[in-house]
Amino acid sequence: MLKQLLNNPFFGIVFSFILGLGIISIIRPGCKGAECEKLKAPNPADWNGQVYEMASKCYEYAIKTVDCPATGSIESFKDNYPYRQSVLRS
Repeated sequence: MLKQLLNNPFFGIVFSFILGLGIISIIRPGCKGAECEKLKAPNPADWNGQVYEMASKCYEYAIKTVDCPATGSIESFKDNYPYRQSVLRS
């Protein structure tokens, strides 16, 4: 019985279709555009007071709150790359 089922041309078509759907569901992402990109700032407690060595110099990170200047400040997590904004919207 199994040999007859495997030799049936209709079985090959159905099996290929089901296998194709399975491969597509694995490869295809579950989200689209900007919703796929999750931007999250690191927790300040993870790096505050830690010493890092870069280019044979050591730096200690410390949190310091300051007033924002009227001009010249950089908005956190703002995407400054216009080509990425157009890609993310499509």
